[in-house]
Amino acid sequence: LLRHGAHDAGLGDCLAEDGFVPLARVLALPRFRHATADDVRALVAACEKGRFELREAGVDGAPESLIRATQGHTIASGLDDDAMLTRLDETSDVIEAVHGTSRGAWERIRVDGLSRMRRRHVHLAKGLPGDGQVVSGMRADSTVAVWVDVARGIREGLPFYVSANGVVLTPGEGKTGTVPARLFLRAHTLPVGEPLELAAP
Repeated sequence: LLRHGAHDAGLGDCLAEDGFVPLARVLALPRFRHATADDVRALVAACEKGRFELREAGVDGAPESLIRATQGHTIASGLDDDAMLTRLDETSDVIEAVHGTSRGAWERIRVDGLSRMRRRHVHLAKGLPGDGQVVSGMRADSTVAVWVDVARGIREGLPFYVSANGVVLTPGEGKTGTVPARLFLRAHTLPVGEPLELAAP
């Protein structure tokens, strides 16, 4: 609902550009008729990947709970990346990030780049699973790691962001929606670490 279907569910009128919607409006939907605000708060607190965020706000002096998904959106309209996420710049400490994929997909990716496909962003992690830096942003079953030169991408005009749960996101280059292969630093298998050949520049 919060990543893909807010408009279809009739929440477009209350969807803020930072992705938050009133929790009361969510709970008023028929599909959530058996859920309570406390159920949702427990779910958000228990989500190890930090996929949801709650915020307490006030409307006309009355408290109101808001909820959003932190990343993974496919919603095309009504959201603003700069309102939803933290934009990285040349002074940021994230200079590279890694995308996890499969060996089969790698042969296409090494030439064509990383595509955001139906999502708003290409998802990257700050490190590899198990190194303490990754909460979300890479599938645990990935068999190939592709390292992206975030610092160079920023210099070349690609927007890069970090979500509230630490995922590095980019809409890609221009209308292509891809992180081009020229920004790949290295690639290797997981978990072995066997180097994989990048495409010729």
